[in-house]
Amino acid sequence: YKDNLDVERESEVLKYDEVSNELFYRGNYLPSSDSVEAAMVFKLLPEVKSIIHTHASIQFTRNPNFKHKVTVPIAPYGEYKTGLLLVDALKSEDDGFIIMEDHGEVFTSNAKNVSETLLEHLEIIKQKVKNEFA
Repeated sequence: YKDNLDVERESEVLKYDEVSNELFYRGNYLPSSDSVEAAMVFKLLPEVKSIIHTHASIQFTRNPNFKHKVTVPIAPYGEYKTGLLLVDALKSEDDGFIIMEDHGEVFTSNAKNVSETLLEHLEIIKQKVKNEFA
C-alpha cells in the first residue's frame, strides 16, 4: 500500500557499478533495494524504457492464472546476480511481464510496447477508483 509516498523521499539512481557493487544515486534517502536489478535491466536491455515492480500477490504472484509467468526463482533482491536472472527472464517474454517467485511482478515497456496485462489491470483499477468516487 503506497498511497502515502512522499516525493521528498524520492531518490534518483544514476548508475550501478557491478565491479564495486556500488549504487550511485542523488537524494536524501537510500533507493529501493530493487534498484540494483532495475539498473541491470536498463543496462543490458537498452530497449526497456520503464519498469514497474509491484507486490500485487493476489492479482498476480499467487494467482494460478499467472503461474506460467513465474520465471525468476527465489533469489536475494538487491543483488547483481538477481538482476541477471531478471534480464534472462525478460529476454524470453514477449509482453515484458514476468513474476519473481515470492517477490512480485515486473512489467516493462519499450518505445513501442507496454504489457497488455498491465494495461488491463490499470483499467480495472481506474474503474474501481471511478466507481468509488462516483
